[in-house]
Amino acid sequence: AEPPSKPAGSTEEPSMAEEEGKAMELAKAAKDSAAMDAQKASDAVKASKKAALQSAAEAAAKAFKDKTEDSAKNLKVDGTIHKNGQRMFADGTGIVNGVNNYA
Repeated sequence: AEPPSKPAGSTEEPSMAEEEGKAMELAKAAKDSAAMDAQKASDAVKASKKAALQSAAEAAAKAFKDKTEDSAKNLKVDGTIHKNGQRMFADGTGIVNGVNNYA
């Protein structure tokens, strides 16, 4: 609580207890302000991390969608992918192995 104010025009010096009370209030206010500033900074960091993760997830989802659409567009009935004038196999090997060697 605030100490009682002095009447106007008084030249009386504040007592030691009043000075200590004011100093403690100012210290508490400064501590609360610093804590609030730290909380705001922490919230800003969390928000930027969340935004970065969200944009990375969106980019990964778009890349996956683009690759899936590209593969679906180039996939042929025989199970090969025809792209850039080359024939690739769905497993990515590019080599025909096994008994049914249709190359």
